[in-house]
Formats: sequence, C-alpha cells, structure tokens
Amino acid sequence: MPDETGPGLADDPARIPSLAEVRTALRSPDIPLPAPRSVPEAAHRVRDLIHAERFFEARYIADSFAEVPAPAAERASLLQARIAALAASGLVDQWADAAAELVGLLRRSGHPAHAAAAASVVAEALAAAPHRGAARRGRPGEGGSGPAAAADAGAPGRSPARGGRRRGEAPVASEDLLRVVRALEIVPLGEQADPAREARDLRRSLESLPRVQDQLLGDPVVVEMTLRMRSAQALEGMGDRAGATRQALDVLELAQTGAVEGRTLLDPQRAETAAHAVLARTLAGPSPLEAVRHALAALRSLRRVDDPVLRIGIITDLLRALMRAELADHAGFVSGRLAALQRGIQRDAHRVQPLLAVATQRIVAQRFEAAAIPVAEVRRIAQEGRDRRAAMEASRLSARIHQLTGDAEGAMAELRRMAADARWLADDLDTSGADRARLIQEEIQAQALVLRHAVDLGERRVADAAAAAMERRTRPGAAPEELPAPLMWDYRVDARVGRVIAAGVGLARGDEDVTEALYEERRREAIRVIGEVPAGHEERARYWAAYLDDRHATMLASRGEAERALRAARRALAGWEHLGRTDDAARLRAQIAALEA
Repeated sequence: MPDETGPGLADDPARIPSLAEVRTALRSPDIPLPAPRSVPEAAHRVRDLIHAERFFEARYIADSFAEVPAPAAERASLLQARIAALAASGLVDQWADAAAELVGLLRRSGHPAHAAAAASVVAEALAAAPHRGAARRGRPGEGGSGPAAAADAGAPGRSPARGGRRRGEAPVASEDLLRVVRALEIVPLGEQADPAREARDLRRSLESLPRVQDQLLGDPVVVEMTLRMRSAQALEGMGDRAGATRQALDVLELAQTGAVEGRTLLDPQRAETAAHAVLARTLAGPSPLEAVRHALAALRSLRRVDDPVLRIGIITDLLRALMRAELADHAGFVSGRLAALQRGIQRDAHRVQPLLAVATQRIVAQRFEAAAIPVAEVRRIAQEGRDRRAAMEASRLSARIHQLTGDAEGAMAELRRMAADARWLADDLDTSGADRARLIQEEIQAQALVLRHAVDLGERRVADAAAAAMERRTRPGAAPEELPAPLMWDYRVDARVGRVIAAGVGLARGDEDVTEALYEERRREAIRVIGEVPAGHEERARYWAAYLDDRHATMLASRGEAERALRAARRALAGWEHLGRTDDAARLRAQIAALEA
C-alpha cells in the first residue's frame, strides 16, 4: 500500500508525470477499430460494446464468431459475453438458449460439476428475469433448448443422453462451487445488488475458490482476478476504500505473476484496466500521485477500446487526482480536454460527473465565471432528468462560487437548495443505509452554513428554520447508527447556540417578537445540551461553553449592559485561556478593557 498521507505532494519532480505523458494518455483511441481476428478478441470486443451500451453490435460480433473453432475456455468466454449481450438486450429466450449451450460445452469439455453449477445459476437467473414467460421451452421432437434444457443439462441425478436420463450420472454441485459460479455472473440480470451484500458474497466465493478451482473450466488466475475485481468494485460501492484498494492491487499482482510465468491470461472482463480505474479513485485522497499514475495506466490500456463513457469517466478521475496532488498546470490541461470531450457523450446523465469535475477545477483556479457555465449545465440536466443528486452537487458548487465572490445571500440560497435535495434523498426509501447517513450529514452541514450566513445577514427567521432542521435530524434516536452520537451531539449544540445568537440579533435590534425571556430560555436550553456531552468530549463542551459566553457578552455589550457583558466576557476569557486559543483570548482581553473603560 502507498505510504503517502495527504495532498500537496507536487514537490517531488521525479514522481510527477510530464505534461507530454498526460497528453499522450488523453489522445483519442485508434478508431475505427480493426475487426476482431480471434475468439478471445471477439469476447473482449463484445464486453466493451456491452459497457458502451451498443448491444446490437455486441450481439452481431458474438454471432459472427459462433462457429469459429477455438479451445473450450475461449469458446466459454465468448459464450458468456454473448449471454451478457442478450441479457442486457432483454432477449430472455435467446440468452436462455445460449446458457444451455454454455452448460453443454462445460459438460463436453470434462467439467460436469461446473456444468451442474452453471445450470443451477441459469435457473435462478431465469426465475428472476422480468420476462421469463417469453422463454422458449423447445419444440416437440427436439432435444430442447432454453432454460429447461439448461437446467436438465446439469441438474443433479440427470443425464442429457437421448436414451433417457438415469440417476447418478450427473454430479451435484457443491455449495462452494455454486458460490464461485454465482459470483462469476453467468447471466447478469436483475437489479444491482446491495454493495454490502455483494461484497459479503464475493468474499465467501474467494474463500471457496481454492477448494473448487480444479473443477472449473478456465485459468484459475483469471477466475480469481475476476472475483477480486468485482469485490473491489463492491467494496468501493459500500464506502470501504481501503478494502477496495487492497483487492485492486491484488488483481494487478495476479496479472503480473501470470505474465512472469508466461501464461496467456484470457481476461474478457479487462480486470487490469478496471483495477487501475478503481485505484485512480480510491487513492485520490491518501495518495493522489499514485492515483494519477493508475488513471494514466488505465487510459493507455484503452487505446483499442471504443467506449467514450468509460474513457471520459477515467479522465474525470484523473482530473480529480491531479487537483488533490495540487498539479495546477496538469489539471488545467486535463480540464480543458474534458470539457470538450464530454460534449460527445449522448446521454446527459453521463455528462454530470465530468462537468462537476471541470467546474471544481475552475473554482480552484479562481475562474468563477467560467465555473458557473458547467454548473448551470449540470443544473439543466438535473431539472430535465429529475436528478436530485446532480441538483445537490450543482447547488454545492454554486454556493462555493457565491462564497468566494463575497455574495453571502446567493450562497445562503444555494445552500438551502442543497439541504432540501439532501433531505429528499435521505428520506427516499430507495436510499441505502450508508448512503442515507452520508446524505443526512450533508443536509446538516448545509443547514449549519445556512445558519451562519443567516445570522451574519440578520435573517433571524431563516436562521431559526435552519437550526430547527438541524435539531430534527440530531435529536437522540433520530440519526442512523452510521453517524456517531458525539458528532450528532456537536451538531445539536451548534443548532442550539445558533438559535441563541439569532434571538440575540433580534433582541439587539428590537424585534417585537423577541423578548429577553425568549433569549434567556434559548440560552438555558443551549447550556443544558452542552451539559449532555458524551464521555471523552469534554474539551469540545468547554469550547462551546466559551463560545456561548463570548457571543452572550457581545450581545449584552451591544445593548449597553456593561456589567453583565463583563461577567460573560470574563467567563469566556477563562474558557479560551484553558483551551489555549490565544487569538480568541487576546480579542476578549481587548473587549474587556473597552467595557471596563
């Protein structure tokens, strides 16, 4: 694992890729691609076309190589790619026929246990298929095709012999083998699994693999690479970046080991490219230069892949890693190329992340007017597609632009939009637990910033509404388990203190609906919540107590109540001195001197 610990690593010229290297990686692929010349190349091309959502072309190439002679492992790879293309196209009857052909191939190649497991997995996939009633069951007088034939071809206790099926002739697939074959996704149908459950299933399949690898058709190294790659993607999906990094690095090590041993690794999943892409994302925080190198390696491996969405996605990851590494010149060049390339993507939904990355780079470069252009485009896409997540990210960046240009009112309005979108997404029943926790924290943080801007602008009612929204999310028992109780307590104190400050603003300017009794009631409530400090966070409670006394002294001084203001200021000074906050202590001493005078 890389040992870098943070950004700001651009002071090591030996490790920084040159701009020429970046330009080379960003060159367009060699289009038009030459036609595949072998079954392995055809399997590669079919997988690439499926990812690019060009299903007709994928099916055409798979059909074109259906009769080309090839070893059993290569033939199985092409059949699996063809099944994936048919499944992605929704052609249930045809993928069932192809699955039956795959099961038969496994049996004929001397892997009956693998065939039995594949037949079981096909039957499970068929049961979950949305159009399972359309599958053909075979015509009278024929041996049968489709899912029924696939199941019969490897079902326990059955044999596909024409003279009749006899018990004991087909092996029963063990649970270990079923785990591995399920994880290989012979028929990738249905909704995407929960990442946590998928990661758990893949971990079990990797544990089972050594016990059954001699029963599988194909190179065990390729099988392990495929399982580890899918495990890395699932772990990344559930937020375990360290686990995803370890699995992706293992994939690259397996590929290197196979190359050293002189083995020809048939890799229809392009596991190495996928591993570099995962590392470009997971290492961007702890080791941005490593992430840059992995992104460049992934782009170099796509010279003969016609998949604009995949390339632009990796370029987006490259740009983010360059920004984390503080390579401004590199990031500026990549941002310009990405802004041009993303226009060629057909589906607007695939343009959101590149546009957000370009906008972020322009904000970092303080090109605020230029940054507003991709932000506005993201907002348009979000409105047309009713994409709340894209809308939330657009509001986040727009708020940042307003803050940096000194427009507090504009920033507050955007933060309120962001909080509303985060709240809607967090309360959506389709949102997973970990994602819901993250969105709730996003909502609270946005409301906390709204609270500060509202207080600074004297918008007392807006401040009260923001504080109320924070309290609703942070009250005991309301937050998900993924959000720690000390963090929720801190946000709840923040909300209570914010309401005190907002009431103090109203009291100081003489608002009719704000009385001293209301102000004191809110201050007592804030003191009570501060006193509910979780064990181990006493220093944070002292900070909040000092801060509350500090603001209380300022409010009293603004109303001309010098004696009360002095008492509060001295309490705040003692708190700041205890915490070692010299700047705050110096400011309080000057304030106390002015009050005493």
